[in-house]
Amino acid sequence: MTSGTKAIYGLDEPPRFLLVPFDVFLVFVTVLFVGALLGRAGIGCALGVPAGWAWHRISARRGRHFGLALSYWYLGFSPVKRTPASFKRRFIG
Repeated sequence: MTSGTKAIYGLDEPPRFLLVPFDVFLVFVTVLFVGALLGRAGIGCALGVPAGWAWHRISARRGRHFGLALSYWYLGFSPVKRTPASFKRRFIG
């Protein structure tokens, strides 16, 4: 039996900036910014496009939250705050 309600498509879509996934845009802007700091914004832009494309390919193979996993393991950044720090836990027993 169908109830006649339509499913909302795109609910789990990643955030986008100018039709590009936001993580790909961040990779491009990071390479562009480094190029601008070195005085070569054109080269940074030219290298940012393949870097963003490569990141898109890597994250497509590894999963949508691959960048978050990399930042957790290599930078120590953890957005998950559900579990307390180990020194704040109290064990009963």
